[in-house]
Amino acid sequence: MTTPSKCNNMIFLVLLLSIFLVPSSSSSSSSKKPSFKKRLEDWFFPRVTVNITNDASHDIPYMCNSPKLDQGLHALRPKESIAFEVVDIMFPLVWCYAQLNDRYHGVFWAFATKLGCTDICSWSLKDEGAFYLREDGKLEEHRLFDNAN
Repeated sequence: MTTPSKCNNMIFLVLLLSIFLVPSSSSSSSSKKPSFKKRLEDWFFPRVTVNITNDASHDIPYMCNSPKLDQGLHALRPKESIAFEVVDIMFPLVWCYAQLNDRYHGVFWAFATKLGCTDICSWSLKDEGAFYLREDGKLEEHRLFDNAN
């Protein structure tokens, strides 16, 4: 026999799941205040913006595995930036490939939970390497993973 507390827990779970599964009746463009469903989704599944800027003196070929971007090889011009959103569900890993010069190219984690990004993960690609902008404003160099020993 089911106890009253188990029934209450099941009812709460069904109500909580229905918030995510039932489509919202109001369009997001018509109201300025986010719906309760949207606020709850943002609380459970925060979005982090990944920003990558070319601070090198030349074009940098790049590609990222984000589903929000065309995953082909592109060129990032000097002082140009790209930005995309990552939904932080179950420790997502987003990598990007960058070719900084003929000798220095490879993959870096553009977003990983261990970086500690809360709202924005900012990267600076320079002639001498890939740098992560920490929350304290300091640049931290990150080694590019490549197939060389």
